[in-house]
Amino acid sequence: MKEHYDSSVGEVYCPESIELREFGFAFFIGQFRRHISFKHGRDLHSYIQQALPKDVYYSVASYRRAAAPMADKGWMEAELPFDLDAEQVLRTDDPLVKDGWISNIYYEEIKRELFKLLDNFIEADFGLTSRDYTIAFSGGRGFHVRITDRVFKELGSQFRRQIVEHVALGHMPEWAPAKRGAIAPFTHDYGWDLRTFSWLKNRVVAHRDRSSPTHLPLRIVSQLATASKPTELCVRRTDRKVLDEYLREAMNNLTVAIDERVTVDLNRLLRAAGSVHGGSGLVCKILSKTDLDGFEPLTSAVMNLRSSKRLLVENVPLRVEIKGESLGPSDKGKSIEVNSALAYYVVVRRGAKFDIKAI
Repeated sequence: MKEHYDSSVGEVYCPESIELREFGFAFFIGQFRRHISFKHGRDLHSYIQQALPKDVYYSVASYRRAAAPMADKGWMEAELPFDLDAEQVLRTDDPLVKDGWISNIYYEEIKRELFKLLDNFIEADFGLTSRDYTIAFSGGRGFHVRITDRVFKELGSQFRRQIVEHVALGHMPEWAPAKRGAIAPFTHDYGWDLRTFSWLKNRVVAHRDRSSPTHLPLRIVSQLATASKPTELCVRRTDRKVLDEYLREAMNNLTVAIDERVTVDLNRLLRAAGSVHGGSGLVCKILSKTDLDGFEPLTSAVMNLRSSKRLLVENVPLRVEIKGESLGPSDKGKSIEVNSALAYYVVVRRGAKFDIKAI
């Protein structure tokens, strides 16, 4: 950590009006300190180099008195944050993911969900552009998005919760009576009705001529194929149950599993871009939307280290490659010298220990 910050502390991001932000720091001894403020970015960088914290955070909120206790800070406004964490986004209880062992394949899945959040919600629904938000790889199991548009920064917790529900829960269609005793799942030709109808139409019609057809009755498939807008779809009352299954599937595919607690918390601390994630050794890195396609954490977010360390490999459950060197399951029980970035990554995840005999 010291080696990295000696050369790269200037890359730690300093937010605008830094004196209005609260900073928090986790340390290797288990201590956590918050309610700290800095007047200038150079003060923050000097603190990091001297204290060598395990993790660096700053508030999404701006305060009149950032270093005061919470009740006395004087909240002014707060960015609207979204946290896409692997466990939630992938909807998995895989113990390897929980422990931070995330493959590039999983990272690609998380990025697809991030694009969904950006394209379908932040830009399409909220009407924002890339100038109105920042993206960062969290340094660990996912990505952070901070909306910096003034209107959103002034929202209270109640409105932020409604945004969470819109993004993470979606909206099941409201069935209504239609002509000739039939019922219609969609009552509008816009919003969630249009989004759900478009997904359903593509999902069902795409399978119409395949050997493994959908379980929907052919009459519904035909109606979906000919309907040009949501309100044109009408079905028999007896068909509602089977169609509801597809509507729930649509919600699972169209929503994004964000961390609700992060978005609604007006006083949340998020990891500072440019700082090292102490639980992985990877750097929390600001990205543009165009950067995302080619971004691979184990290549693009590695600490700036030139040293090497010898390890006793215990259990690295998947092949991990950093800076051209790799460790994996077949290395169990071996004593191997690798670059310090790779060494930190596997040691902090309890996949190896430093070889004390080599120190």
